[in-house]
Amino acid sequence: MMKSLILFGAGTIGKEAIEFFGKDKVAYFSDNNPSNWNKNIFGVEIISFQKLCKIQQKYTIIICANVEKSHQIVNQFLQNGIRKFIVFENLKKQIQEKNINIEQLLEEYIYNNIEYAYQIDYLERKNYYLQQKLDYINEYAKIELIKKETGYKHLRQKEMALFAKNFLGKLKQLIDITPFLIKDSLVGYIKCRGFLPWILNMSFGLTQNEYVKLLKCCNNKFVVKYVNTLSYKDLNQEILKHKGEELAFIFSEHVEITIGNSLFDRKWINIYLVDSYNPQVEEYIFPLKCVLYEHFNCYVPRQAEKYSEYENENYEIYKENLGFDNNEAECRDYIEKNLISIEFYLVDSFEVANFEPWYKFFRKNGIYAIYVAEPEEYNVSGKYFDYKNTKNILDKRNLEFKTKCNRNAIIAFTTQENSILRKYSKNTKRINLSYGCSLNKNAYWFQKRAADGFDYKFVHGEFAKQQNLQYLSEDRIKVVGMPKYFGIKEKCKNYNKENILKELNIKTKKAILVYYPTWDEDSSIDLYYNILLELKKQFYIVIKPHHCTWRLPSKKSQKEKLIKLADYIVDVGYSFEKSCFLGDINICDAKSGAALELTFINNDAKMILLSMHKKEEDYYFNILYKMFCVVSIDSSLFESVQQIFDSDVYIDVRKRYIKQFISEEDEKELKKIWKEIKKKECL
Repeated sequence: MMKSLILFGAGTIGKEAIEFFGKDKVAYFSDNNPSNWNKNIFGVEIISFQKLCKIQQKYTIIICANVEKSHQIVNQFLQNGIRKFIVFENLKKQIQEKNINIEQLLEEYIYNNIEYAYQIDYLERKNYYLQQKLDYINEYAKIELIKKETGYKHLRQKEMALFAKNFLGKLKQLIDITPFLIKDSLVGYIKCRGFLPWILNMSFGLTQNEYVKLLKCCNNKFVVKYVNTLSYKDLNQEILKHKGEELAFIFSEHVEITIGNSLFDRKWINIYLVDSYNPQVEEYIFPLKCVLYEHFNCYVPRQAEKYSEYENENYEIYKENLGFDNNEAECRDYIEKNLISIEFYLVDSFEVANFEPWYKFFRKNGIYAIYVAEPEEYNVSGKYFDYKNTKNILDKRNLEFKTKCNRNAIIAFTTQENSILRKYSKNTKRINLSYGCSLNKNAYWFQKRAADGFDYKFVHGEFAKQQNLQYLSEDRIKVVGMPKYFGIKEKCKNYNKENILKELNIKTKKAILVYYPTWDEDSSIDLYYNILLELKKQFYIVIKPHHCTWRLPSKKSQKEKLIKLADYIVDVGYSFEKSCFLGDINICDAKSGAALELTFINNDAKMILLSMHKKEEDYYFNILYKMFCVVSIDSSLFESVQQIFDSDVYIDVRKRYIKQFISEEDEKELKKIWKEIKKKECL
């Protein structure tokens, strides 16, 4: 039998398993612990989970862990698209119960798909545990103590509330009716004085007489559709037919008012006919109370709690939809299955800003684009991905994201190599978006692996396009400029050194030296540390560190050096554009993309690049030396700083060449490129 197994778990159970199966059947071990990677057990290599994901289809994976950990690993596997696995402890039981040998049982598992029985068992257990958690929450956690929604969802709630306010105000001018909160909206008022954190839409009630007035008004003033049921397909067609118009969908006992330019950005409210003929119910409702709900005045039943209890005697109990809005979830599900959906798969927090212009461009043009921020345990980059920080950035920018990719997305973006998109189907179009540019020949964005497997590559300028023509045809390489800097020249007119100093509360009479060190093997921190300390006597040193230096444990010593070196450390999330106007002189690592971006933003900036390479002609493009003062020996840095501080003779050259590397495109170019791709791919 060929080596068809991978043992996942390099501990005691893993060692038991290799003895059980025999070394001749085991191709690899794998493990979640990075300290075990590239080591050997009985001569068998231990590979990373990332490598396992790349090769897993060729093997059957044996999970070698205790019961509790096995369930966690099953979840990890399912989230990463791994389906062909067996739990070792279960396998041993099967051998004992069936009294058959290993080869027979493996064949039964592998070829008859018995391994799926364990997946079903896992999902049944998970469902049971989730119900237990829900029961516990109902017993001990009050709804009013749950935090309010943040980020994109909170933005959507505010949009819904504003739409409700404006529409009800319009109705008040047209007809004399007073809708009042009911259903989840009323529960939200009772518990949170606003939306329930996970609910997006708003529901109102009207008595019979006022409901009749509403129907007449709808027929006279709005686009009306009488429906028994309303599919998302029909809803989408009507929205596209009547963009920006108020649509009234009239059901048997309620009216849905919708407005939008696309299915995913629509705002809507529901107005229901309520039972007010019951004297007890009427007593609960009237007289209505005017209250503040999400910063606008609206009405609620006089006895709000009693009325909510009448609608649903268990209104205080969490339902199965805790944490998500059913309507919104179903709508997103329809979009992903039936319309053009575009995903930006994140493996690093810096990517958010690079993708954001495209995200906004697609959404503005009615195309559903969304970020994918899968947590570390099943993100393809593993624990490298800083999920918490990335989520904070997405929330702060009000950008929609989800925590699981749609493998059937029409288009998937990454800034990294194609393997990052391995969870997507073969039909998904893959686009590599360059995230920077520098002038070292071995830069990632010039390498074959940054083009292999992609349908398109988006680059910043003509220089990068020419470098990539050896890998992709010209029609597959699109020059898009740097969309995150669209309009930057106008924006930067408001930036000046004095204002930025005040903003950062920096007070100094010294000239300011801003240092932008990168984080990897080409970082200048260690080599140039001592001479930079000498320069600190003359300059006030501000450091804009790379976020990896700041968060990765392996960079602790370099982080400590930067802390000692700096007079002021700019937060890693602080505006790069503003920092470009702070320094009287700037020092960047020669490998880093910061130098060209800084030049593009502030082409009057004085600059020095630090190299870590002796044979520079083999490492950098010659044009680097025409554009910058490049220092390759630490002892010469002091002299170079004095010269460039007095007069940077390279500035005019940089101004001439910079557009080769970062072209000044705008949104018109994005529209043109998207039109070309849609036509070519028949989207």
